[in-house]
Amino acid sequence: MTLEDFLNDKLCPTGTVTTWDETVIRTALVLGDMDKLSGQIAAMCRRAGVPIPVDLVLPGAERKNA
Repeated sequence: MTLEDFLNDKLCPTGTVTTWDETVIRTALVLGDMDKLSGQIAAMCRRAGVPIPVDLVLPGAERKNA
C-alpha cells in the first residue's frame, strides 16, 4: 500500500488528519527525514485508532523496487 493510498483510504476518513499533519509529512518527505515521517504516521495512526501498516510503500520506493 502506498503512503498516499493509506492516508486517503484509512486515515483521512477518520477525520483526524490535520493540515499540520499534512505539512509535517510533506516536509519530512522533501527532506528525506524518515524518522520524522515514521513518527508522524505512528502518531496519526494512534490518534485515529488505525493499525500502523506493515506494508507501507513510501514515495520513490516504487521506482527503486521496479
